[in-house]
Amino acid sequence: VQGAQGSGKTTAASALKTLLEGLFDVRCAAISIDDFYLRKEERARLASEVHPLFRTRGVPGTHDVTLALATFDRLAALPAGATMRLPAFDKAIDDRMPEDRWPVIRGPVDVVLFEGWCVGVSPMPEAELALPVNALEREEDPDGRWRTAIREALAGPYRALFARLDRLV
Repeated sequence: VQGAQGSGKTTAASALKTLLEGLFDVRCAAISIDDFYLRKEERARLASEVHPLFRTRGVPGTHDVTLALATFDRLAALPAGATMRLPAFDKAIDDRMPEDRWPVIRGPVDVVLFEGWCVGVSPMPEAELALPVNALEREEDPDGRWRTAIREALAGPYRALFARLDRLV
């Protein structure tokens, strides 16, 4: 499920989960891309090594795509009765929650509902990165390093993640 911030993605995924489980006996996991944000210290490293704007979570490049792929692999293979913890991010502390506080799901899982504003997004053509599209890019990323790093993330690790999508709404 993809849409702008505040557009109701989480609410829609939660409602769909409730309907699928309640009406059709389909076991679901609802996960937000937000739960895969890099830890604060990892984003600080990116900010230091790549571009200061990576300190702020949100854009492609600020998620732990390896963790997301591993989570989806484990969900797909989760046998009946087995449990696993789903990653969770706490926006109040701007960091991933400790694993012992992650929600637990019991297998098997028939459907994974994955939501987020950038889910399924393709990288921009390189030529379109030359000119900033807004004041933030113009003032904070005049040389395009941030935009280029986002594009490279979408063309690389995120491509493998988004290739797993069966449907995009």
